[in-house]
Amino acid sequence: MSLLEKLKANYDEGICYHISSKLSGTYSSCLQMAEQAEFPLQGVDSKHGIHPMSHILLEAVMLYEKGATIEEALHYLRTETEKICIVFTVDILQ
Repeated sequence: MSLLEKLKANYDEGICYHISSKLSGTYSSCLQMAEQAEFPLQGVDSKHGIHPMSHILLEAVMLYEKGATIEEALHYLRTETEKICIVFTVDILQ
């Protein structure tokens, strides 16, 4: 039994929040597997690497635990993800 089949047995729906789809195929693969398992899964592409994701995800979980709906948690994930801009520089170009 796959993870999504186990989730389907215990939950009505889920949220997946993955690193940028430009960095990995995990986001797309997860949505495809959910469709095959017939598990309603809302996907959010973080458009980032792991660092900002953890903070945003923890905040969304806390909102949900305090009584927010799944739609409100998804809205939080999507809006906060859009607010982040990661900039880096290199020390020396040779």
